[in-house]
Amino acid sequence: MPGARGQSKVTPVAGPRIALGLLVAGWLALASGLVVDARRGSPEATLRAYLADLEARRTEAALAALAPDAAARWRDFIEFQQFNRYRVVSVAVRSPSLLESFTQHRAWRATEATLVADISEPSGIEWRGSTVVPLDFVDGRWVLLRPPFAT
Repeated sequence: MPGARGQSKVTPVAGPRIALGLLVAGWLALASGLVVDARRGSPEATLRAYLADLEARRTEAALAALAPDAAARWRDFIEFQQFNRYRVVSVAVRSPSLLESFTQHRAWRATEATLVADISEPSGIEWRGSTVVPLDFVDGRWVLLRPPFAT
């Protein structure tokens, strides 16, 4: 019998209202995350600037795109690479999922970028290469933890 002790009364409209509320909350969370992510900018510009600096033989500017310890370690490699020409084909940036960020206590931002580029060496050899570049966001700017195409 309706309304008897131990039974709850649920109106037929409560289920859809709850579902709609959860849907709206999910969309708001997604929109908030996208706004935060957009303000941080993309590391793609840092990668493109690094390659442009290499082509222009601005070694110190290219090194500045790297984390300080990486710059010291990879100086010779960068000085050798500056004679190549690079044409970026694509850049894909990877970020951990929101759940992964929470469970592994990692920041919710890009951690690596996959760069595909056509490379022309001074000898005339041309090839297409892809590389995964680890990234970090330090003091309000993106830094490369390793130069593209370095192993």
